[in-house]
Amino acid sequence: MFPLASFLLSLVGLLVASYTDLRDRTIPNTIPLFLALAGMGLAAYESWSMQSFLPLVWGGGVMLSTYIVAYLFWKAGAWAGGDVKLFTGLAALNPFNPFWIASAFPFSFFLVGREWIVPSFLPVFMLNLFMVSVLMLIPYTALLSIQALSHVPLRKEFVHITGVSLFSAIEYGLLLVLFSFVFNYFSLPIWGSVIPLLFVSFFPGWIRIILSLVSLFFVFLQAISLSSALLVLVLLMPVNLLRNWYGFAQRHVLTKTKRISDLVDGDIAGERIVKRGEKVVREPPLSFKTIIKAGMQRNRTMILSLFHPSGEILADPRRAAGVYPHDIVRLKAEVKAGRLSDEIKVKASSPFAPAVLLAYVFLNAVGDGPLAWVGG
Repeated sequence: MFPLASFLLSLVGLLVASYTDLRDRTIPNTIPLFLALAGMGLAAYESWSMQSFLPLVWGGGVMLSTYIVAYLFWKAGAWAGGDVKLFTGLAALNPFNPFWIASAFPFSFFLVGREWIVPSFLPVFMLNLFMVSVLMLIPYTALLSIQALSHVPLRKEFVHITGVSLFSAIEYGLLLVLFSFVFNYFSLPIWGSVIPLLFVSFFPGWIRIILSLVSLFFVFLQAISLSSALLVLVLLMPVNLLRNWYGFAQRHVLTKTKRISDLVDGDIAGERIVKRGEKVVREPPLSFKTIIKAGMQRNRTMILSLFHPSGEILADPRRAAGVYPHDIVRLKAEVKAGRLSDEIKVKASSPFAPAVLLAYVFLNAVGDGPLAWVGG
């Protein structure tokens, strides 16, 4: 009864939030408030019926911890205020994965000796929901890359990216199968195979090719199941394609150049603009590539400057809420003073609530996957 109630109430809230987010790019405060009150009310009723404070403690505790983490994301500029409220409300109703769809329509999926369709016994559902929501944004954004194919130079770049994506998907798919086989052979947790996969990504390409050939050799010897290897490749190839198309769309479709004199409150900067003394400089947005590069070089100064650049930040892509009126005033003042040209890169925002809705339904159907193994 309680998982079904949590699922239905959350579904209603997310459907309404998705509609308003698609229509107005906003989520009314009444929606997360409804979710939070419904969640705490349901937890209180469950505590009363069980004669235990545990449901109330879990509901309140997960809601509070989710709010704290989401608030820090908001302070860092990574989230908009509506996302913070939405996840806080959902946390009250879903301290754990309701797992209702999978329970109503049970099925199994075994891979590398483990069952994947399982919920976690730890309160990791909101973390999982956030990660899968981000992934759900990728297909929508990736499809926007089609708009750029009318330009011949971009068409050539798109074809090159597609080829590289398919090759790397095959390469990393074979590596994942190999590492999963080794971990399973030594009775180690399968999720740990992701760790060597991350490490090997920093190795020279020829090492990865050799390891991929070793994986193929094991498949040929039937030490590794051919069906498991093919399944991993089939799953990984579209994911890698969409991931790279997403980056292509971000660069060529969702990022535009706009006059600073035409900026409005909420425009999201596509570049960092910093004032140091009497000089104004433009810097590329923070990315995983720049962080990894600084880490590999063990350049502490560079790492700190990426997150906390010296000087006065006039515009920052990390601010999900976009530029504020006082930011626009300062930027216009620098243009007027001749220290900054009257243009800035701006990013188009993607509605996040529909991605959360898709992720919520998906996780209720498939469970928490590898995160459930950690809690098992």
